[in-house]
Amino acid sequence: MGIPQRYSRELAARCAQLIEVLYDGPVREIRDPETGGSLNTTFLLSMALPILVVSHQRAEAGERSTEYTTELSLNAKDLDWLDVSTWRYEFFANIDTPNLAQQELPKEVTKALRSAAPPLVLPLKSLLETLRHSLAHGQVAYLNAEGEHVPTEQAAQLAFVSKVFDGKSYIGFSALRLEEAAFHEFLLLWARKLSELLPAE
Repeated sequence: MGIPQRYSRELAARCAQLIEVLYDGPVREIRDPETGGSLNTTFLLSMALPILVVSHQRAEAGERSTEYTTELSLNAKDLDWLDVSTWRYEFFANIDTPNLAQQELPKEVTKALRSAAPPLVLPLKSLLETLRHSLAHGQVAYLNAEGEHVPTEQAAQLAFVSKVFDGKSYIGFSALRLEEAAFHEFLLLWARKLSELLPAE
């Protein structure tokens, strides 16, 4: 592999390139030895971490443009590059966050997400925080086409769960559910958008 000019600045684009080349190709042929299912969902999540986390760390370190700050403040419905109409979002106030390392996504959460509304009036910053925090803490649930956690089936949707704080006070948790295809599309779009919003030099 060629040596990048600046690793952190090129990482999102490189991950997006790997997704474009491998996700619908060689990765689908790799099978989980226990379930026999494809590991393409795991691959997608592994690429999501650097795309979402490294770009955030760069921005927090001061490598942000006015355009970046403005974009994050926009509500999802006002973004001209992303359609979240099939995404589902729910906030669970004053309820302990489920630990997905020890339990499956609770039934009351999957049920609520089935009837939840799209996050149209949620700022992009909040959506990114939910995705980033859930990925960083392993708070991701694989769901089937009906939105249920059934380990013997192939994943079709993903749920991301993240604690929410008001200052230092815990106030509940957020849950975001979207189809794997929509998450795949989002990662490619966000990687492309980052090249516009974060300065190259």
